[in-house]
Amino acid sequence: MAKSTCYMCDEKVTSREHVPPKCIFPEKKDLPQNFNFRKNLFSVPSCDIHNSHKSRDDEYLMFLLSTHLVGNAHKARHFASKVKRAIERKPHVFKEFMKEQSPIKLVNEKTGEVKESIAYVVDEDRFNNIITHLAHGIYFYHKKEKWSGEINIFTPMLAAYDGEDRIERNASIQKQGDELKEVFSNVNRHGENPEIFQFSMASGPESQHVIYLEFYGEFTISIFMGSF
Repeated sequence: MAKSTCYMCDEKVTSREHVPPKCIFPEKKDLPQNFNFRKNLFSVPSCDIHNSHKSRDDEYLMFLLSTHLVGNAHKARHFASKVKRAIERKPHVFKEFMKEQSPIKLVNEKTGEVKESIAYVVDEDRFNNIITHLAHGIYFYHKKEKWSGEINIFTPMLAAYDGEDRIERNASIQKQGDELKEVFSNVNRHGENPEIFQFSMASGPESQHVIYLEFYGEFTISIFMGSF
């Protein structure tokens, strides 16, 4: 019998890894009665290195998604319950996540209302590593084989807030994000908890694939696999 190996490498399987991490899904105790967003979650065979050794990366993704401006009411509730409890338990960990904080003002273009908030610098290397793991996991789950090709990540939700050309850069990124959202609006979605997470996958010639992720109804990420 062939040895079962990890979705990311050739190491022996020791566990199942949730894709995306289970921690981004609200716990049942934090939800209204009869709500359950942890049903039928995706998982893939994993080794110790690619699962249990990356718990802090899972927390980083949970924190980034839950503190972003966009997202539905379930995201807000998740932050107010599970994420806040996690921060209280390990304040030093979450303080590390919010490096180089800067006060910012948010202006509602429709009403002119101004709100004060905080921006922080995203660890792009860490974020891209986390999303790369998700790409491998989703590809394995969807195709039943490992991916060994190139991966590029596009995240229109992460904005530049410095530099003289930041307005133009952000507008261009947002436009590309809107175009991708339109393209994938008619592509089949996967995931039994779409209020929290769902994804689409489109494949083209010569092993080209695009995975479109959506968290909490609004935070989107596009993953390009192969040479484009």
